[in-house]
Amino acid sequence: RDLHLSVAPFDRLAPLDLCLNYGIAPAAWLVTQVSSGQERVLSEIAPSSDDTSPRAYLQEFRRLYPQRSSGQNVRIYGEVSQTSSRSDFEIIRAGLPRAQVFVRQKPMQEKDRINAVNQRLRDSYGDVGATVDPSCVRLIRDFEGTRNIEASFRVTKETGMGFYAAALGAKYAFLYPAILDTIRETSSVHQWPESTPEARAAYHAVERALAKGTIRKPKTCEECLSIRPLQ
Repeated sequence: RDLHLSVAPFDRLAPLDLCLNYGIAPAAWLVTQVSSGQERVLSEIAPSSDDTSPRAYLQEFRRLYPQRSSGQNVRIYGEVSQTSSRSDFEIIRAGLPRAQVFVRQKPMQEKDRINAVNQRLRDSYGDVGATVDPSCVRLIRDFEGTRNIEASFRVTKETGMGFYAAALGAKYAFLYPAILDTIRETSSVHQWPESTPEARAAYHAVERALAKGTIRKPKTCEECLSIRPLQ
């Protein structure tokens, strides 16, 4: 607590990040920001009534952050790997129409979230990259009470803990991945796939098909569902 708990004031100029875990009931929402180069968890969104629908969460978010009620300067992180969570996500997206969306369709591995969160809290050099506002009691409970099972990367959530940490991991694993195999793989590649004759032929084939109208380019990324230049 001495190391990571710190009151985090809302920076009106910096983007506001919504970290969502809505594959559970009730859902886990965290509001975070990057300020002065450090990640800060500002608050937890929890409706005051028994209504735990996405609309109730949106209403509470707008109450706490009326300046961002349209989604302007807001980024959303999460997963939509199930039909129920996709339905919730569409409601959230419609409620914050101007927000940027970085949401995955395929669920990431638990170990990827754990590694990303751990290294952001405190890396191997001892540097602290994230702080948590003391008001975030559910996230603090997760960090203090969740244990992995038999020294593996499986985390027990039977006690009702771990869901807020997973919400935070949806953002951290996206922005600060700590996947050693991927790092080794990309750092050892001397020739990018695009430079091979087969890859160039494939790109040209796609360009010709797009020009003829044989195939249509989607408007959203099939991996994260965000609307931005596609790769």
